[in-house]
Amino acid sequence: MNYISTRDKSEKCSGAEAIVRGLAPDGGLYVPESLPRLAK
Repeated sequence: MNYISTRDKSEKCSGAEAIVRGLAPDGGLYVPESLPRLAK
């Protein structure tokens, strides 16, 4: 799953990179690029 910055959608990284970095270089938070859809 890729993660993107809340301030700059072009700033993408993997989950492991997001954990190590903490904050994106632009000062934004990392959030999942998309949320998986779960079956009932």
